[in-house]
Amino acid sequence: LPPSYDAIDAPDYTAGPSDALPAYDERGAPSSTFIPSPNINGKLPNHFKINGQYVKPQVMPSDLQAHLVLLGAFHRLREEVKTVKGTVTDIPMQPDERYAVFLQRAVYRFEQWAVRMIGGEGSEEEGVIPVAARPLAPSEVPPLDVTMVWHTYMLNPRAYYEDCIRRFPGLLKVG
Repeated sequence: LPPSYDAIDAPDYTAGPSDALPAYDERGAPSSTFIPSPNINGKLPNHFKINGQYVKPQVMPSDLQAHLVLLGAFHRLREEVKTVKGTVTDIPMQPDERYAVFLQRAVYRFEQWAVRMIGGEGSEEEGVIPVAARPLAPSEVPPLDVTMVWHTYMLNPRAYYEDCIRRFPGLLKVG
């Protein structure tokens, strides 16, 4: 299931300095809360007729609105990374190369977050499938770059599920 869109904050890593997750800077991510448009869900019918059967909507307009906000944040992050100018001592890179390096770091940070915040890499008994999902606590919500990797990962559900069983079983418990 996708991460909660109620707040996109950098998690509070309380580990010691040697165990701290790598950071891009020390300022942290700005706090933001998604608030859907008023009464947006009330504009949708409470059922649809499909093949002669009435079904309830699977996705609400507020969910779509939140997803578009998230995709917009991913796009702004990409543009920001590609347009950042380095210092004189930096290795000169083209924007696409800079973004590729950023993505590699984001994947590493996702793996660290999944293991330390959610549980994984042998922290669960093998073969145990979670019974009930739980929402992320505000301190567990990953930074935007990690959320982007997580979102992309979930776009391939079979690989995501298999990897969760094998490497990150705690991710299956997040709802």
